[in-house]
Amino acid sequence: KQKTAYEICACLVGSEMCIRDRYQRRVRDAFSEETNFEIFLKSYCIMKKGFEDARQSDQYHEPEFIQITVTDPKVIEENGKKSYTLYTITTETNFKDYPGKHFVVTRRYKDFSWLKGVLNEKLDKEKEGGTIAALPGDTFASFLGFGRFDEKFIEERRKGLEEFLNSVANHIVTRFEKRLHNFLCDPKFACSNK
Repeated sequence: KQKTAYEICACLVGSEMCIRDRYQRRVRDAFSEETNFEIFLKSYCIMKKGFEDARQSDQYHEPEFIQITVTDPKVIEENGKKSYTLYTITTETNFKDYPGKHFVVTRRYKDFSWLKGVLNEKLDKEKEGGTIAALPGDTFASFLGFGRFDEKFIEERRKGLEEFLNSVANHIVTRFEKRLHNFLCDPKFACSNK
């Protein structure tokens, strides 16, 4: 009589169990006492789990990142006259040098200018690392004063400031500067010659 597929499967399962039991019996016989065998099995299980955990931890490491956006420019008036533009800076990062992952501060253009001076000094001291991105400059109209609050000029400046911050925050040397971190993280940080 020809065996059905179900019967063949049952035989295979039985064979596999015999092979497994035979292997375990041989290993057990290699130890003089059963307690030694139990110690071996426990050690093996712990070791196997350690290898699996190590393999899983090696599979994925979150890459470092920092993303900075400059938004919401607001023209500030003093004594009834337009005085300067204030920009909102939002930072998202997982860099370990920062005290957290999300920060929002406001700065004006002269604060960015101060930061660029600080970072240039750091590069001069390090004597390596190249240069950093330039700040957005003035147009003829903004230089004379009457174009500083033009919407198109403010938007172009906003884009340039955002590019500048992302550049220095990812730079191989300047990214570690503590005053850059304060500039991006601490709303009360005073940008001055410190």
